[in-house]
Amino acid sequence: SASLGGRMNESVCPEGWAALSERERQVALGYASGESHRQLAERLYIAPSTVRTHLQSIYRKLEVGSKFALREALVTSGAGDRDVGR
Repeated sequence: SASLGGRMNESVCPEGWAALSERERQVALGYASGESHRQLAERLYIAPSTVRTHLQSIYRKLEVGSKFALREALVTSGAGDRDVGR
C-alpha cells in the first residue's frame, strides 16, 4: 500500500484529506498516478465499480472535479511518497 508520508498543505482542503479512509487514500494516489479503474481494482482486490464509488467520495471530500484537479491537489499537498503525476 502507498505510504502517506507527507502532511497536507493547509491551503488544500485539509479537512477533506483527513476525512479520507486509508482505502480512499490508496485509490486517490493510484488514480492520480495514472492507474486505471481496472488496474486499481485488481491491485486492491476490489470491484471496478467500488473504485468508481471511492473516487466519487474522494472528489467530494477533496472538493475537486477531475483527475487533473485530484493530481494537482495531491502534488500541492505533498501527500504520499509516490511520484504523483510525473
